[in-house]
Amino acid sequence: MSSILERMGATTPHWFKSTFSTGTSSCVEIAVTPEARLIRDSKYLRDPNNSPAQQPTIRVAIGQWAQFLSAVEKHDTAGTAGLPRIRYQPDGGASLSDGETTLQYTTGEWEAFHAGVVAGEFEPTTTKVPTAISPLAR
Repeated sequence: MSSILERMGATTPHWFKSTFSTGTSSCVEIAVTPEARLIRDSKYLRDPNNSPAQQPTIRVAIGQWAQFLSAVEKHDTAGTAGLPRIRYQPDGGASLSDGETTLQYTTGEWEAFHAGVVAGEFEPTTTKVPTAISPLAR
């Protein structure tokens, strides 16, 4: 099984999270590539048995990123036209699924990501990268 980064032929991207995630070590992380935005869950690397090269990642094409952010902001489910499906949990958490990979986020993780989306931290034109995350952060 290869990671999405390996399939794209990408080098290690620069991952970042919302500035609203500062009080937690687990978060929704985003990376920018020329063709897409990548999404991962920082909890995966907390387990020393998990390989960074195999970390589950969801890809959103660059042309669909604004639509995905709009779905997050409006608490929409997305899941059409190549967008990952967003499922909201009764406790406020959420999961993202592209049909192959599912990422599960806690209430605090999703609320911080949502707040960052509303604040414009993940807009395609954002030049300031929020809080940096080491590719091998644990």
